[in-house]
Amino acid sequence: VGPLTYNVQESAWRSQLGDVNRPRHAEQRFLLVSLSIQNNSNSEVTIPPFVVKTAAGQEFTELSNGEGVDRWLGLIRTIKPKQFMDGVVLFDVALASYKLKLTDSGDNDQERVAFVP
Repeated sequence: VGPLTYNVQESAWRSQLGDVNRPRHAEQRFLLVSLSIQNNSNSEVTIPPFVVKTAAGQEFTELSNGEGVDRWLGLIRTIKPKQFMDGVVLFDVALASYKLKLTDSGDNDQERVAFVP
């Protein structure tokens, strides 16, 4: 998508995160998506927030708190030219089928979008 190459590796559902003594419970279900991103451009790029979309068109943005998630990508993500990053993004959504919305970091008028089931 634009200068970014995304590789979605896997997704997993969890009802809770963290250790047994201090679990973090989902309001609905935690959806963890493992992915890698490569910046193919010659300039630094900011990775936009991730969104999942239902078949009905409802969208949900990733959670801003990655507590209990190994390799959480965080929210403020910049990637240098020709660099690579990988990790996990987190959603709290109902157990259903979603498409992950992937975008470049372009402005809204010229933003490029792709969806991964």
